[in-house]
Amino acid sequence: MLKAIFFDMDGTITRPHIDWKELRARVGVPVGVPIMAHIEELPTDERDRAGAILLDIEYEAAEKAEPNPGVAELFDYLAQQPLDLALITNNHRRAMHHVVEKLGLRFRLLLSREDAPLKPAPDLLLLALDRLQLEASEAVFVGDGHYDR
Repeated sequence: MLKAIFFDMDGTITRPHIDWKELRARVGVPVGVPIMAHIEELPTDERDRAGAILLDIEYEAAEKAEPNPGVAELFDYLAQQPLDLALITNNHRRAMHHVVEKLGLRFRLLLSREDAPLKPAPDLLLLALDRLQLEASEAVFVGDGHYDR
């Protein structure tokens, strides 16, 4: 029996407003290299600087966040259902909270990259299942990207 729906944020709930080319240029990430993997391998001072740039760009995007068509209606419908809703994103917690507040969405659980290793690793999803005390068969994940498989 379905008890929960887990949602990705950028591209699923919101229209993404991140300029990936600008981000890569400002942080110095080569094309084809995952941004977070590159940042994690930097020396501490460079990692902190790159992380601050990433957060600034993510927060800028959060300020511009708009819901995808149908999201408001979907969440109005889901609010009437006996389902737990969770938001699971690779974004920074600060940007995630800003989007949730701006769009007026309600979730039982919010998880970001500070909580567990990034998607596509299953850790964030497994953590959500654990925190909501669910079996994998009781939840579905809705995402838009190849990291969301």
